[in-house]
Amino acid sequence: MMQCPLRRETEHALQMGRNMLKALRKIHRSLKACKECPAGDDCELKQSFSDQVNEAISEISGEWEQGL
Repeated sequence: MMQCPLRRETEHALQMGRNMLKALRKIHRSLKACKECPAGDDCELKQSFSDQVNEAISEISGEWEQGL
């Protein structure tokens, strides 16, 4: 019997999502060190990363709503 390719791909995508969530949680914990940084809220790296994450989430949401 043939295995459903959708099942395999969805399981893979969900695992990648879980891995991304773990990575983002680790970064969030690391951001605590930013409190001691002189750049503070003006940190370009932190703002750039945040913007890129928000853009990726928006892009994924938009494509999902369009039915990929």
